[in-house]
Amino acid sequence: MIDMSVINLVTSLIVGIAAFWAYSQAKAEPPTKEIVCACAVVILLVSFVWFVVSAPWFLNLALLAALMAIGK
Repeated sequence: MIDMSVINLVTSLIVGIAAFWAYSQAKAEPPTKEIVCACAVVILLVSFVWFVVSAPWFLNLALLAALMAIGK
C-alpha cells in the first residue's frame, strides 16, 4: 500500500519533469528563471496532492496530525 503511494508520487514527478523538458526543447529560446520556478512549484504541488489523494487513510491521518502539530 505504501509502495503504491510512493510509486504514484515518483511517477507524477517524472511525468511533470518530462513535460517540462519537452516544453523547453520545443522553444527556440531557453525558459526564464520565473518559468522554471513556476513549473517546479506546480510539479511539486501536483505530486504532493497526487500522493495525498492516492495515499491510504493512515498516511493521510499521519499527515494531518503532523500539520496540526506544526500549526500549534
